[in-house]
Amino acid sequence: MDKQAALHHFKEHHFTPLLDIQLDMLEAKFQRCQAQLIFDFKESFRDLCIHILSMQQQGQKDPIDWIYPLLVFAYSDAGANLPVYGRGLFC
Repeated sequence: MDKQAALHHFKEHHFTPLLDIQLDMLEAKFQRCQAQLIFDFKESFRDLCIHILSMQQQGQKDPIDWIYPLLVFAYSDAGANLPVYGRGLFC
């Protein structure tokens, strides 16, 4: 068996089946933990916004010009009640 054939055999009979198993396990874990992951993400984004607001109130941070919209929609319904103020998205 030449090198190319050996690589193909390894990929087809060892690597790909193990990869499929690992991906299935990862998908199952994601499905089990999705609610907690979403909650944790929202909490960390909220904490970041509160920290930025505190810095703004102390004069340590300029107004926020833009927050990537995907983060806003991931945080809450259309970014409602975000405690970050600035020019642009939240003015």
